[in-house]
Amino acid sequence: MNLSLSDIVPPLRWTSPGQVAPIATDPRLPEAWWQALPLDRACAAIGTSEVAGRLADLALTCWGHLTLGDVLPLLRFTDPAASVRMSEGLGREAVHRLFTEVLERLLEPVTPESVAARTRPARPDRPLPELIDEVFADLDERQRAIARDRLYASQRATLDDLAQRFSVTRERIRQIERDLRDHVEAWLAGEGAAPLVAHVSWLRGRLGSAVPADDLAAAVPWHRTDLATLGIPAWRFVRTLLTGYEQVDGWLVAGGADELREKTRQLFADGPRPLEEAVTLVSQLGIREDVAERWLVSVPQLRVFENHVVPWPRSVNNMVQPG
Repeated sequence: MNLSLSDIVPPLRWTSPGQVAPIATDPRLPEAWWQALPLDRACAAIGTSEVAGRLADLALTCWGHLTLGDVLPLLRFTDPAASVRMSEGLGREAVHRLFTEVLERLLEPVTPESVAARTRPARPDRPLPELIDEVFADLDERQRAIARDRLYASQRATLDDLAQRFSVTRERIRQIERDLRDHVEAWLAGEGAAPLVAHVSWLRGRLGSAVPADDLAAAVPWHRTDLATLGIPAWRFVRTLLTGYEQVDGWLVAGGADELREKTRQLFADGPRPLEEAVTLVSQLGIREDVAERWLVSVPQLRVFENHVVPWPRSVNNMVQPG
């Protein structure tokens, strides 16, 4: 096997070596082994479980804004439901186990029998809005109304409003809401949801750790398509699958917005930096370069001034002019 760990873990290819090395370095392996050493040799030297453990630590420490499927795309095939989860939500032990299973399967000797056992008939392509509509097709009108007006609404109806509308108690509305969430979770864990699960995994990679909120609706054309069962644009349903993101001041932010803003400010603790350099620095936090400048402008106590990112507030008259 000529694959290195970085060949199957895309974030290793764009994360600064200075961030990776303190976590992944092992005295039994050469420097930057995750790029230089074939994976089977690394696993033979320190054990597959140990390699998976280093990867789990990296996922928790450096890539908290990514799903496990974005960290290790092979997981989308071995465990689609787990692949859309975030590392912090599962914890190190569970992430370590999932990564170990993937690496062990990857390192298994290939035989005709093993290939046949893993081969499944290809699922015909279908428009994803139609696939989503399957989730709600068998619901009654009250269930659909609660899904439309509370679970997936831009302005959520209150429990009191819905209870009055359907002449039931608040607790009954709350129970129906819980049942709907369980129904969707069960569907997502099934094989039929795999195309949507794969789309959400791709979407997390596209959005990155922070993106203008309207990027979600515009990410693909079908996001603006209304679901026949609920009469809402499909992106509203998709938004609820992006666990770990919060919407703050017009931005979708993975993890805590305050934490990401503080990490951004720390990049400029030593003073102004040229905008081009600042964009590169911010991209190391998982923010796409095409939205990096907008993110910088949105962060309190930072300003873009004369093609430099400047810590703010500070006196413009006293600002040291870049050389």
